[in-house]
Amino acid sequence: MNKKRVIVQGCGTAGLAVIRALGKVGGFEVIAMTHTLSEIGCASKYASEIVKMPHPGESEKAYIDFLLENGPKWKGTLILETGDYMAVALSKHKNALSEYYRLVTPSWKVLGCYIEKDALYRMADACGVPHPLSITPESTESLEKIRSELLFPCIIKPVNSHEFVKHFGTKMFHAHSFDELISHYRKAQEAGFKVVVQEVIPGPESNFERLQAYVNSKGVMAARFFNAKVRQHPPNFGVMRIGKSMKRNNDVEELTERILKQGNYKGYCSAEFKRDPRDNKLKLIEINVRMPRSGWLAIKSGVNMPLIIYKDLVEDVQIECNAYNESLYWIECHTDWMNILKNRSKEPFSIRDYVSPYVSSNKTFAVWDHRDIGPFLRQTRNVVNKLKGK
Repeated sequence: MNKKRVIVQGCGTAGLAVIRALGKVGGFEVIAMTHTLSEIGCASKYASEIVKMPHPGESEKAYIDFLLENGPKWKGTLILETGDYMAVALSKHKNALSEYYRLVTPSWKVLGCYIEKDALYRMADACGVPHPLSITPESTESLEKIRSELLFPCIIKPVNSHEFVKHFGTKMFHAHSFDELISHYRKAQEAGFKVVVQEVIPGPESNFERLQAYVNSKGVMAARFFNAKVRQHPPNFGVMRIGKSMKRNNDVEELTERILKQGNYKGYCSAEFKRDPRDNKLKLIEINVRMPRSGWLAIKSGVNMPLIIYKDLVEDVQIECNAYNESLYWIECHTDWMNILKNRSKEPFSIRDYVSPYVSSNKTFAVWDHRDIGPFLRQTRNVVNKLKGK
């Protein structure tokens, strides 16, 4: 193929970052593939083509059939996905899809150990990576038997979070008492979800530490990028809305490498830890296995993960990248503004804390870009429509 062609699946904040990462380099045909044409990435001038695809969460078969039917047209094209539904489907059908596409997604035998929370924590135990106390109950009776051992508050998180979020509209339940735990557990059980009951690691959001990494086709961790959460949504248990690049953290890197080697993982991942003030240990929270919402922070800081992946898997050129801007703020404006309005009284931030990222000379925005304003206008329209109940 003469064309440098990449399919970006999912065109929200994460997809937009990938579209811009490759589009701004030049020489790429970036196909923005979405199940919702209102997604902000579809409005980017760097998207060469907009393609509507079936949602793998609604019909995995239709999604895979769509890719296979179009395989000859897109033969040799790299797929970079931004959602768990996509990652799971691509992983489970990797053998068939690999006849036409280049996939960074590992096979399900590998991916399942990282995307399913109970399997992840078992693997962490096997290689000595600390994590919050986690229990996978089989019944309410099993919870009754260990009632005296449970600590409150605790969280009830799904083994497969993407399906749980779609059903309940939240990433997890919170329980402040045993009765509340039982109520939430029954709700999840009735909906058919297997869950993990997990202790809450105390401490502020600044105790979260993250490593974005790419283990290339030769098994080498070729790119590393460290960042911390400044603010998240919802507070304490959510996704990053303000982040900041950080210097290399050897402890986070060592623990991440250990658990990736345990599962023979190759590909992109984002590992999140939280430092527990009770024993000063880093505890594994989760590992994400697809392009992240905060991907632009790494890219703008100097670690262009999508480009590094393309070079490796399509051109067989391995690039190592570990040096980057270590104090860059990443700001997701709309989400931050809405949370400040709604949750100001619940958050432990001063006015100075709220303002600092915006007045810093070293910052970037998740969506806003005066050279590519379409996504910001699209996002503004989407927010207004949501507030109106449309």
